[in-house]
Amino acid sequence: MRFAQTDENIAYEAQNMEQQLTRLANSNNYIMKFAEFVSNMRITPNKVEQNILIDHADDVQFGGKTLLEWYVIYQTEAQKYNAPLKRAKSIRKSDINRAHVTEQIKKIGQPPATLSQFPFKSKIKLYEQINQVKITNPTQIKDIKVKPLSKLQRPYFSPKLGSWEIDLVFGINPVTQRRQHYLFAININTKYLVVIPLIVDEKNA
Repeated sequence: MRFAQTDENIAYEAQNMEQQLTRLANSNNYIMKFAEFVSNMRITPNKVEQNILIDHADDVQFGGKTLLEWYVIYQTEAQKYNAPLKRAKSIRKSDINRAHVTEQIKKIGQPPATLSQFPFKSKIKLYEQINQVKITNPTQIKDIKVKPLSKLQRPYFSPKLGSWEIDLVFGINPVTQRRQHYLFAININTKYLVVIPLIVDEKNA
């Protein structure tokens, strides 16, 4: 309850409360709890008095309405503001998802990304032959043995017959996610090259 007020005072309080409600409804992207609402209404900065107002929310009146009635009005106004805000966020999120899907669709049918190349031309040619692709990028993977051997003009050589140099090659199709694994084996003395396709992961093969 409030002490007797003139109609002018009641109208002034009502106008002030409406302005406060509009400010709160448009300043947050959520609906405040009642205690937070009372604190932000700037009725009183005193926490003890705020607690009293909360305890008597259905009795204390401002501008001809109880504090509880003002809170109900605030909830209605805040819902009106936050509904289009949530829709806008949902639209922005769906736009991002749509752009991602569109980008993935554009990638379908395009040739897979070129794999890192090897320092051995025989491997490059055989890989091109197996996958029907042409590798044009410069060599990215360096073999630390290639440069000194080339400089000294010393070919690979092993005193033991049946000596092989073995490499594993890994590739993946960016669209289908199909994995391509190969075992390269080169006879050190004869330079005979053998390529064996491998299936490491049955689920992705």
